[in-house]
Amino acid sequence: MIHKKTLFGYKEEEVKQHLRNLEKDHSQKLTSKRQKLREILDKNNKLRKQIDHVAGETERLTSINETYSKSANAFMQEIKDLENKLTLIKKEEERKKIASFTILDEKVKEYKNFCSALNSSMEEITSIIERNKMNVSSGNNQDSK
Repeated sequence: MIHKKTLFGYKEEEVKQHLRNLEKDHSQKLTSKRQKLREILDKNNKLRKQIDHVAGETERLTSINETYSKSANAFMQEIKDLENKLTLIKKEEERKKIASFTILDEKVKEYKNFCSALNSSMEEITSIIERNKMNVSSGNNQDSK
């Protein structure tokens, strides 16, 4: 009879097989964990690249925004300057129109005075003509007598 060694009541071969199975299970779990870790690392690297890309785009857009913001501010200032210039031009045009109107008003007054003087002169001429006609008529009447 061959006496086999036992360990706590287990045969050595069964214990070795059990340990090999545990090692195999542990090795498979370790391989599985490494594979999952590799997948997580790959996803992490992919996400990091995406984050870097988004950060780059954000910087680019921020730069563009600053440029457009400066341009917009300059444009708004230019618009304000043009509006002020337009206001000054309108005021100048209004002042010129008022001056022209004042001159025209003076000319109208002069024309009215001229017309009034002309009417007075016409009335005086008419009166003189009437007197002359009367004088001529009365002179003819005196000559006829």
